[in-house]
Amino acid sequence: MLKPDANINLPCKIFLSQEGNTYCVGRGIPLENLVSLDGAKGFGFNRSSVMAPLVQQLTANNLITRIESEDIEFISKRKAVIDTTKLIVYGILYRRFRPTLNAILLDSEVVRYLQSKGTVPLEGNRLRFDPKTVAKFVEENGKAIRSMKASLLFNPHKAIDENSKLDDEQKERKKQITRKFIDTIENDTWFLFNYVRRSSDKVEIVQRLDKTVSSFMNKTNIADAIAFMLMELVQNAETEHFKYIASKDNMARVKGDGIYELLRDEEFRQRMKERAKTNKSLLHLVYHFDNLQDTSNSKKTRIRVSITNKGRMDVSGGASGKGHGRRRKEMSLADHLQSDLESLGNPMGMVYYSYLEEACREEKVSLESNFSIDESRNETTALMTVTI
Repeated sequence: MLKPDANINLPCKIFLSQEGNTYCVGRGIPLENLVSLDGAKGFGFNRSSVMAPLVQQLTANNLITRIESEDIEFISKRKAVIDTTKLIVYGILYRRFRPTLNAILLDSEVVRYLQSKGTVPLEGNRLRFDPKTVAKFVEENGKAIRSMKASLLFNPHKAIDENSKLDDEQKERKKQITRKFIDTIENDTWFLFNYVRRSSDKVEIVQRLDKTVSSFMNKTNIADAIAFMLMELVQNAETEHFKYIASKDNMARVKGDGIYELLRDEEFRQRMKERAKTNKSLLHLVYHFDNLQDTSNSKKTRIRVSITNKGRMDVSGGASGKGHGRRRKEMSLADHLQSDLESLGNPMGMVYYSYLEEACREEKVSLESNFSIDESRNETTALMTVTI
């Protein structure tokens, strides 16, 4: 479990959204000119490492649109990649949670009545009650708010305790994550919730709120699944990456599964890393977000995670196409993993992908995947897209 002040040792470019750019300029925070892997220009930060809370806060507050990391290898940074992936997806879930909760409260009988009287102020999709009134309510009703928080946590925590697949440490971690969802609820929402407790349909509303908290808790399984699946893809990409370097410089004659034996030799692996550094032959890891800026409950956020390596993996049977003057071959990631099931380098790929598919299906979250070869660049890219 990450500590609040944990440092993630992952070199990365952090591209700011317009909101993030405005935020930093307004506070005099110096920015750098950045160029993305696809040639797009933007402003942001180039860091050799980042603080864990910063990654999550930037995502949850819509201050970034893209994170890119490039290096000669990522296997030694396994924990950093997994932690970064989870924090990014958690941050997006925290951002989606608030408008989803507010939409349920705004649908209650008493709030619809108050809206008809013009006494529930909205600014876009955000509640905007008089700050002094809300502050006074929070100060005078601390016990009631704690009770409301406890009621929303009761069923999710009960489900966690009854989950026999989790050990005690995993259960506590799940509870901690769920509590953080509740902690993201703003005071205006608690003020509105107080009205709903007196509504004629309060039982139905509370049941919907309970289901929402449980649903978002379950969506954290998707974050975990993406992280572990990504590391499998990173492992495959790195193997092909080093195989490409070895064959290009005639450092080794590699056939079939022989590369896996060679890569177990630390001396050979070190030679590959040194040659990759000399040739500036890098793996590219990218996190990209769409519709993160929109807090409307009806709009969904799309998360795209990809890993690109030099060298061409086998996509026989995949569809071919031409785009922007490049020759490309594509197939679904699932089909590629299935065809690669017997490979010594990918023993768990299909297992993790099935876990990800199941986690998305249970929460009705869209999952798309793509595995493609860019023949003109001699590059392979594995891509996962999740729409929450």
